[in-house]
This record gives sequence, structure tokens and C-alpha cells, in this order.
Amino acid sequence: MFKWYRDCHVCITYLAESMSVDDLANDVWFTRGWTLQELVAPRTMKFYGRGWVPISNSTNDKQDLTMMSVVSQVTGISLDDLRDFRPGTRDVHTRMMWASTRTTTRIEDIAYCLIGIFDVSMTVAYGEGKRAFYRLMEAIIHRCGEWQIMAWAGKPSADSAALPDSPRCFRELTPSLENISDDVDRPWRGDRHFVMTKRGLQLRVLLVNFPSPFAELREGTGRLRRGTSQYGRCTVGVVDYFCYDTSGQGVLKPMQDHLCLLLHSDPFDPFTVWKKVGTPDLLFVCADAEIRGSLTMVWL
Repeated sequence: MFKWYRDCHVCITYLAESMSVDDLANDVWFTRGWTLQELVAPRTMKFYGRGWVPISNSTNDKQDLTMMSVVSQVTGISLDDLRDFRPGTRDVHTRMMWASTRTTTRIEDIAYCLIGIFDVSMTVAYGEGKRAFYRLMEAIIHRCGEWQIMAWAGKPSADSAALPDSPRCFRELTPSLENISDDVDRPWRGDRHFVMTKRGLQLRVLLVNFPSPFAELREGTGRLRRGTSQYGRCTVGVVDYFCYDTSGQGVLKPMQDHLCLLLHSDPFDPFTVWKKVGTPDLLFVCADAEIRGSLTMVWL
């Protein structure tokens, strides 16, 4: 369907609950899963309100700055993506955040409506339930190397503790953490070659034990992020460490929050040393001074 919307001459959208741009924030159209691709795919779009009254005077609302600015505020989608969206597995976390506030009537559709957004191939099998989103995440991971895809919390998938149950599990990251740089002269962050295997999600992390005299464990997002000691003696795996070379060393910069996963050892599984533990919110490590350490391969 994404290609159908992309190739159309004009996409006409009827907003039954709106009469002007001031009503868009309360229109249910912006809360539905399937309307996400209907919004970002077309190059030419025209919005009509109740009674088929045009919302704006423009012939193409995608080029109406006032209209698109309001839509951007309502949806959290940038103006650039609203006007010239490119499907694919880049900026996965950002795109999952767009979907995190949307709903679908059928459970499977929260995955199926994102197939075109991420430009991946997967079969449609109504009746599989939440496994559809697990399969979508699998397909995305095969082509994605962004550590931000780990920025989720809450209920894990029934098929893998390393993957989220739905887009609603994704949490907001600060702009400095969300930014992805392609500058080859800068250090890269995190494991860019993580992959799903028979043993689980395989990735390299920097292990940090708590309590620690050199770092603080924090929980939450944005201004609500606070130091926490509720997990007691624990081990976390930092996923957005810095790498300056191929020596296998990871670096945590001082006074900077680094996204991490809560881990525990599994004495009943000799083949899997670590497993991911679910948390209600994101966890971060903030070091007092630079921390360097060897990276550890884990299967979650």
C-alpha cells in the first residue's frame, strides 16, 4: 500500500472531526496505524474537514508550511519527513516513536502497517497475533545497525526478551543521543553488526557492575531521569559506548548518559551467559570519569 500512496497523483484525506487546523490535534485520523503511511508516502496531499470543506487554500497541503507545521506538532514527524519521506531501516527508533501513539483494530496490523515505512518484506498472516511485530523487528534488524533500536522498555515480546512487544514500548531519547552521525572521522557508537541468531540477539556490550564508585545508574526519560538503586547489585550492558578503533575496547565518556540494558546470568542455560531483564523505563550509565573496557559478546 505504501507504493500505491507514493505513486498516486494526489491523496485526498477526509478528517471527519476537523473544521480547521486548530482541530487537528483532536482528530482520530492522526491516532490510527494505517494512516501513518497515508500521511508520509504521498508527494501531493489534500486535507478536507467535516462536510468536505478544505482545511487550507493550498492545492497541495504538503507544501503549505502552516498546515504541515501543525501536522508536525500533532504527530511528532519532522517537516522534512512529512514532505519528502524515504522508506527504509534508517532512523528506526524515530519511526517507531511515530507509531508508538497509534492504534489498530487488529493486533497484527500494528506491524503490517509499518512494512512500507521500513521497506521490508514479510508475509501477512492474520491470526498470528503479536508475533507479527516480532517478525517485523526481525526483518528490520537484518538490515539495521543503529543502537537506538535498543531504546525500549516495558513488556518484551513473547518470542524474545530482547525485542519489544509493540511500538508502544519505545521511549524518547534526548536529541544528543538520538543523533546519528555518518562522519567517518568520528568514533562510532555501539555494535553496528548485531544480528538475530538461534541463540538470540547477538551484540557486543560494555559490561558495568553496580554499585560502582565510578558511575551512577539512572532510570527514566528526559527531565524525569533520576539516579536509581532499586536494582541493587546488578550488571548492565552499555549499548552506545564509543569506539575509536577496532581493538575491541569501548569507551564511556564522563558526565554523559549512555543507554544500557539490565542483565542477569542464567545458571540453567550453559549456552547463554546473560539474559535481558525487563525494566519499566530506560536505563542509563553516567560515569564520573572516562571508563574504558573490553567489549563482551552477549546473546539475549
